[in-house]
Amino acid sequence: MGSTLAAGTSRLLELAPDLDALLILLPDQPLVTVHLLDSLVAASAGDASIILCDYGPASGPPALFQRAHFQELLSLQGDAGAKAVASRHPTALAKILFPEGASDIDTPEAWDRFTRLRATTPPIQGR
Repeated sequence: MGSTLAAGTSRLLELAPDLDALLILLPDQPLVTVHLLDSLVAASAGDASIILCDYGPASGPPALFQRAHFQELLSLQGDAGAKAVASRHPTALAKILFPEGASDIDTPEAWDRFTRLRATTPPIQGR
């Protein structure tokens, strides 16, 4: 996890050396919306330089990290991920609500549950 984030951060900085912030998203969170990503960016306009999503019992990605934390992201290794960086900076941290973030797709059974639920539930509007 850590080395993947470090490699991704490194590559982004090669492509966009003047990058001010980066968003970390996971491919197994199907309920992420453009509105949610816009909310992360808007929240970073305040005093917080790390924005996490609050799922209720936990928090995590999608997340936004401003440039001040890039060096720490670049030095991640092993199982230590972006939460390790966030935990070192509690005064730089803000959270936005995203209870749907607790739903991720890690197994075929989770995919089946998700598709059944989506077939009977209207899409999330405005979020």
